[in-house]
Amino acid sequence: MKQEDIKLIIENTISHLEEEYGEVKPEWKVQLELLEDTLQMVVNLQEEIKKNGIFNPTTFKKNPLINSLKDYQTLLLKLSQKLGCSPYDISKIKKLNEDDSTEDFIDSLTE
Repeated sequence: MKQEDIKLIIENTISHLEEEYGEVKPEWKVQLELLEDTLQMVVNLQEEIKKNGIFNPTTFKKNPLINSLKDYQTLLLKLSQKLGCSPYDISKIKKLNEDDSTEDFIDSLTE
């Protein structure tokens, strides 16, 4: 992934939020910045792991950056879920909106 790819992901996420909610609220901008930083960190960690390898051949110990990469990937998934970035997340949001039939429920009780 390149810097241009990260920018495109953020732009697409902003477009998705604007289409879905009509705006990008100020409090969402913090999550968007965190998403961008996390994507960049994942790319940096992947490059370092490729350069230095998974194991140290002299000590036979695992590269400690692998644990950091795993943590950042977990954070990335959580952020994408919170922003509704994946098709799965979008389908859950739509299902929640479709299931919101409070008025129908109240109408059925009062009939």
